[in-house]
Amino acid sequence: FQSDVVGWSWGYQDGRDSFYMVNSAILPDHRGRGLYSRILEVSLEKLVQAGFQKIWSRHNNTNNRIIIAKLKKGFQITGSELS
Repeated sequence: FQSDVVGWSWGYQDGRDSFYMVNSAILPDHRGRGLYSRILEVSLEKLVQAGFQKIWSRHNNTNNRIIIAKLKKGFQITGSELS
């Protein structure tokens, strides 16, 4: 059995019913295969089952692939930061 790392995702509970999705990535050789969408789908299923009411994240404004994937799953853009 051989297992290669193709990406990761991690986050933490930051309130009674709130979960912060801190960081996710798919390594370049594995992008464009729907892996991030699947990670997001499974994560959301498990987080909703666990009772989280707010699931949130932050992204670079130019990270269109991830922003689009999140919008397709019902995320809403509620703010923007500029520095």
